[in-house]
Amino acid sequence: MRHVIPIGILFSKIRSLALEANAFFATPEERRVGLWWLNSPKFNRLYAERRTGVTVVDLGCGPPSKRAPVRDEAGAENYLGIDYDIENKPDLAADVAHMPFADGALDLARSFSLFEHTYNYKESIDDVYRVLRPGGSLFIQVPFLLEFHGFPSDYYRFSHVALQRILEDAGFKMVDYDIEWGWGFFLNLTKMLEHGSFSFQGRRWLWLRFTLRVLSKISWVLRRLDKHYSGSMYASVLMLGEKPVGGQSRPGSESCTPQEPAIGPTENGCTAQ
Repeated sequence: MRHVIPIGILFSKIRSLALEANAFFATPEERRVGLWWLNSPKFNRLYAERRTGVTVVDLGCGPPSKRAPVRDEAGAENYLGIDYDIENKPDLAADVAHMPFADGALDLARSFSLFEHTYNYKESIDDVYRVLRPGGSLFIQVPFLLEFHGFPSDYYRFSHVALQRILEDAGFKMVDYDIEWGWGFFLNLTKMLEHGSFSFQGRRWLWLRFTLRVLSKISWVLRRLDKHYSGSMYASVLMLGEKPVGGQSRPGSESCTPQEPAIGPTENGCTAQ
């Protein structure tokens, strides 16, 4: 049986292509055109394996709407959201650089889009290392290509090579990483067209917002051509760090070391895919 979109929803989706940013995101997802979406199948598997039976500590968890999918996936009894902003109503209001946990108390921490907003990010990563048990996991995602954004400010962008060095300097062993999930010319063009469209406010730019979002959808289709792209343009880095059993690792030891530009398999078997 064919799926038929009701006329009202169809017109709402078309209209959403011309909405200003706030109105676009306030529109229910089923009534707006989804411009793009990314995830890493490899890291989805790694995360599912490591979060089973442990408490997931969500660093910089943000407001309830942002953390709800993570909490629901882990189960409310196995989830702890940490944020310094009490207006986000976290489970625990705390600075990630000074968490109120004993050494080695936690099994797994995740940090998505946090450390670009953290000026003293090394202090925070050092404290994550402190509170994780030996063998504990840190799943971390940071941007490489992304527009300036607040929350409350925006300081850094990280390459995969820099992120590995930062984790190793804190004592972590880098287990695996992924950049291909956000890699490619057309994929990143899609994102730039989308974000560009949200920057034009007011009714006089309605036609431009509409045009840029249509072009974004065309570029999203053309992303299939990115398999032929040989450059090193990528949106974000995903990395899994592990606290070694038996003490702090030395930088570079026993780690999967990406080679620049590190697109696809590297010489030592670490894969970005």
